[in-house]
Amino acid sequence: MLLLNRLSTAFVFFTTHFHDLATTLGSLPGVVRMHLRVQDNKVEDENNAFSTTFQYKIDEGPAIIDHYGLELAKLASLPEAVMVRAKDVAMSLSELEQKGRDSTASQALVNRRKLLFELRDKLRHIIQHSKMDNDALAESLRTVQRESLVELQKTFHACA
Repeated sequence: MLLLNRLSTAFVFFTTHFHDLATTLGSLPGVVRMHLRVQDNKVEDENNAFSTTFQYKIDEGPAIIDHYGLELAKLASLPEAVMVRAKDVAMSLSELEQKGRDSTASQALVNRRKLLFELRDKLRHIIQHSKMDNDALAESLRTVQRESLVELQKTFHACA
């Protein structure tokens, strides 16, 4: 959290293989996501081994690696049975992660609808019971607008 609070005033060089963290921070002002370019090479021999060539060049955006651990396992030439099991586990975890994202998006939609119904009720109450003059009424409506906008924005950030 400290890092988030200081992003606007500090230069930070940060590296991680936690792609969700990079995605979350990447939407903040002043954050630039980059990656070091690599090239995977499949060596044609009896082991079907892989190797990686580090190109020592920086590219814009995040690295596109779906399952970093599986890629490392290939480089280590782990036994086929281990690779098959690891891939199965990785796919299961990816499915669970997607379900969680879908659930978060669904909950955000429910929260948005609830906030809109509450806004409707607040506005109805103001219409039916307000005895304010025009200036006070305008200020009250601006306050309701600001508060509602802040709460709605939270629901969009929750599923981003």
